[in-house]
Amino acid sequence: MSQRRQGQGQGQGQGQGQGQGQRNANVNQMPIDDDDNYSQSSQNSDASSVNLEEPTTSIDPLISAIEDLEGRVVLALDNFKLHPGVKSNPSSENIHSELRDTLRPVLEIAAHVGPATARAQWRAAFRQNVDVALEEVYSRLNSDLIFPELLETVQSDLIPAKRAAALGFFHNLHTEYKSAGSYLDYVENAQAGRYAGSLYGLFEKNTPPPRPVLKQRTIQKAIKNAELLRYWVEGSTACTVPGAFTDLKADGAIASRAVISSSAVIRPALRHVAEKISSADDAGALRLFIPVMRMIGGVLKRLFASSDGNTQSVGEAASTDALKSACIKFLEIVVLSFSMRNDPGASSRRRLNVSSEDFALEDLPIGHPIITRHALEEIGEDAFTVLRGLTMMGGQVKVDSGLISDVMLSLGLDATGKHPSHLTSFNI
Repeated sequence: MSQRRQGQGQGQGQGQGQGQGQRNANVNQMPIDDDDNYSQSSQNSDASSVNLEEPTTSIDPLISAIEDLEGRVVLALDNFKLHPGVKSNPSSENIHSELRDTLRPVLEIAAHVGPATARAQWRAAFRQNVDVALEEVYSRLNSDLIFPELLETVQSDLIPAKRAAALGFFHNLHTEYKSAGSYLDYVENAQAGRYAGSLYGLFEKNTPPPRPVLKQRTIQKAIKNAELLRYWVEGSTACTVPGAFTDLKADGAIASRAVISSSAVIRPALRHVAEKISSADDAGALRLFIPVMRMIGGVLKRLFASSDGNTQSVGEAASTDALKSACIKFLEIVVLSFSMRNDPGASSRRRLNVSSEDFALEDLPIGHPIITRHALEEIGEDAFTVLRGLTMMGGQVKVDSGLISDVMLSLGLDATGKHPSHLTSFNI
């Protein structure tokens, strides 16, 4: 009985083992469905494609070009920041021209090479249109890299010449923007015959872009212009703050260049403010108007700053005189900008020479709740009072101390030269 059970057990064990082996063999031999066939074939093809010469991923030519330009900009900015601030190139006239040449590649990329790259690569990069490519290049190079880096240099660099060179970059870029092929070159050349050249290359005059496209390009132009002007104004204001350098000669040198820069930017900035008011963009007008008023207050504080001539050396006294001369010239521009151009007391030369960079009260549209002609006229009258006191009282360097508080109040500033907290929130 036991031998029979043992034989049956062995037989059952052998049968079960053979059956399990057969089932495993059947499982291994089961046909694979179509999805598994596709998966295996794709894996085999992926594995075999590694050895092929063709790349597995496509390279975006626009992004590749932007990265190349970023590398060139970073290299030029590093060379500028590592510059000792002393003339080292014998071919340069002075340290200022040498630093300007160091920043020249950055200026070319920010004004001309960037838009030319977008215009050349947008089709190969499969962008929707050239405007999309332009915004991508501008955002990566100008907005995110060049402008913030140079503004930081203007605000914190320890060498006055490098601060002045970084500040002059914004002025030079504003000039380059007016040339053909730049980001702001949106206007056709009416004298160019049948074909006209612009930022977008050559196109036939008989087939101009649609009106919505032209309107959008005009909006983008205004945005880029406002961004440059805000950085320019902020840089000028930062360099007019007293005490930026402990050395009076260095402090006066950078301040005088900042005042000259303020004299150059005030009219284009006010014209842009007028354009924003004309288009009913009150918030956009304030975003630039508030920094401009703070810039004017900074220049006036430098003019009113008292200095002890007995403790100044010859070089420090000359630097102080240059600063005061620049401040007086700035006040003259403020008086002309904040008065009527066609006023009977205005000179005939000013009535005839009216350019796109000029500004007067009649250029300011009516309707803004804060930026009014009456408010600007009061600022102009205060500036004229300062000039009158400087010229009719023996060329004195000190004016009535109470006048500065009146000027600050007319600018909308508090006693420290700042705007109220509810007006100081704006984006660069």
